[in-house]
Amino acid sequence: MNHRKPGPLDRSPAQPARKGRQSGSVSPLPGALYLTATQVLARYGKDIKKNRVWLWRMEKLPEFPKSIKIGGSKFWRIEDIEAFERERLAA
Repeated sequence: MNHRKPGPLDRSPAQPARKGRQSGSVSPLPGALYLTATQVLARYGKDIKKNRVWLWRMEKLPEFPKSIKIGGSKFWRIEDIEAFERERLAA
């Protein structure tokens, strides 16, 4: 008799195959567009090498959009960044 443990190829046909890393590939809000720190800085004419502190200070402001961590990196919803810009223009 064969008494080996089932391996990854021994799944039943009813079980779907898992592709890639599940935790890092799932976005918190499906359909939302996100910007990286580099993209947020570029949007305000800042260079990532020189202005990382600027972004850190902006994050401390209560009106600046909160970032979302995905896989260890920070992302900002583009909708939140645009709303922040509209509010600043109106003020």
